Amino acid sequence: LQSKDPAQLTMDEWLVIDQVLSSLERTWILIEYRQIDRKFIYKTYGVAILRVWSVTRDIVMYERSRRGSYYRQRTEKLAKATKKYFKSHNKQLDYPVVKLSTQTISKQASPNQNSSISSVGAEGTSSTNLSGQS
Repeated sequence: LQSKDPAQLTMDEWLVIDQVLSSLERTWILIEYRQIDRKFIYKTYGVAILRVWSVTRDIVMYERSRRGSYYRQRTEKLAKATKKYFKSHNKQLDYPVVKLSTQTISKQASPNQNSSISSVGAEGTSSTNLSGQS
């Protein structure tokens, strides 16, 4: 997603992005209304928040140009607050985003057959046996 033009995203990609950003929006609302401890969120989920924001920032900015400046402001506030917290605690601010691998799960496999997940990533191809058999 990082190098993909936001206008070229598929509906499935938009749905996933929207779910993730909605979760971050709700997290900020909980922090804002003191329903959850902000330090707990920063310590526990801070790296994930910064990684997600680094991948989705351009997408959010693209959507703001279409929808208006209000779009995902809470997500941006959460990312900025997390970064501020990390900076004040001398934590790393930039986290590399690991290239996601494409996973294929064979839906035709019956419970008695070997099921496996095949991953294709930057390192090549690997296969993981899900049935516990060698």
